[in-house]
Amino acid sequence: MARPDLSTPEGRADYQAELRPVGAPWRIAGIVLVVIAALGVVITRGMGRGPTDPVFLGSLALLVLGWAAVGVGVFLRGRHNHHRMREPL
Repeated sequence: MARPDLSTPEGRADYQAELRPVGAPWRIAGIVLVVIAALGVVITRGMGRGPTDPVFLGSLALLVLGWAAVGVGVFLRGRHNHHRMREPL
């Protein structure tokens, strides 16, 4: 796969359009999980429940999974960019 032409505005726009969907499902799912988990943490703490409450612990687990999913999406996008920017053999 040849390197993208980034010397023109059209080439940069085309490469941005190519790169945008790479890993997007992982990033979107991760952000959704993080928002749901944050709401769960805020709601359980607002109800006066302690950190040993199962809902609170589940929310923390979702928070970790959400950030891990975001990390996977970022990794996939970076790997794609690395392979596209590599000099052809």
